[in-house]
Amino acid sequence: MLLLIVDFQRSGGLRELLNAMIENIIVREPSDYEIFRIIDDNLAIASINAKTSNPILRIVEEKDVLIVLDGEIYSGSIKELLQIFLGLRTLPYGLFNACIFDRQRRRLFIISDPYGTKKIIYSFTNGKFILASRLRAFTADPTFPRMIDFQSLVEFLAYGYILGDKTIFTNVKCLDPGTVLAIDLRRGMFTVHGTTNYELNLKVSLKPLENVIDELNSLLRYHVNEQIKDLEKIGLFLSGGIDSRLLLAAIDKDLLDRVYAFTYCYHEDCPDRVIAEEIASELDMNWKLYKINPDALRNHWKKAVTVTDGMIVLHHTHGLYNIYEEISTTIRPDAVLMGYAGEILHG
Repeated sequence: MLLLIVDFQRSGGLRELLNAMIENIIVREPSDYEIFRIIDDNLAIASINAKTSNPILRIVEEKDVLIVLDGEIYSGSIKELLQIFLGLRTLPYGLFNACIFDRQRRRLFIISDPYGTKKIIYSFTNGKFILASRLRAFTADPTFPRMIDFQSLVEFLAYGYILGDKTIFTNVKCLDPGTVLAIDLRRGMFTVHGTTNYELNLKVSLKPLENVIDELNSLLRYHVNEQIKDLEKIGLFLSGGIDSRLLLAAIDKDLLDRVYAFTYCYHEDCPDRVIAEEIASELDMNWKLYKINPDALRNHWKKAVTVTDGMIVLHHTHGLYNIYEEISTTIRPDAVLMGYAGEILHG
């Protein structure tokens, strides 16, 4: 997770505010996280990541340039983000947000990935620019006005999510996918720029359906296996849905013995269990069923609201936190393929 504060009015208390925001964001003990902080004059930056057995390089310093990565880059390394800083205007592929701080010129660049899968939100209020990965970070600032956007509230109740760049607060916006937000710390200005490497080509060349299917199949297989080929234990959420089965079909056969699939359901006869067990039996693969107690939603709704900022309809959370805690201590996979649409696109 990423936090950033720019106090243009230099009102003081920057370190205290940053620590309060971190405390609002984390949902476990502080010792469970790797927390990086930097305070530089009127700027504060924090990177908060859960401790894992396979840490990802997220902090790079080169001369007067600091790069902080939130997420993962699939098409290369964190240093590719310097291309943005150098003006090449291209984004690498991945699930990430990033911050580039040019100490010498006192300029910041906030970068969102091309698909916007990792939400990043920002606000400019009372002389402070605040950017965060979680909405609840803003409420740590006692001067932050908690004004509800009623259009957003209506959309959330009607559709289960909020449209466009809005959030539940009127003065907090989402940064668009594939966007660079530039902040000039000396002049007290910020600008938002779209990137140019994902322009649509309106002159689409039509291909036979068979060719399109073959090309999509090749791309999917390549990107899935590129992400898991070096892992010893590959977790896979396997349901009766098309997403997880598509991911399983894309995995190379010689990697299947490393796959540990799991399914969760409320009762023995649910379709997810029936389909997943049949697939696991056919492929002779590792598979485990996790039963969800019907009381899980009632027992864990407060935690669900905290973790999701209240922005996910509760019946979609169904007590998964206990399941994943059990998986992390029993199976202990190096990574888990979820198969939720966005993950398919990225492998």
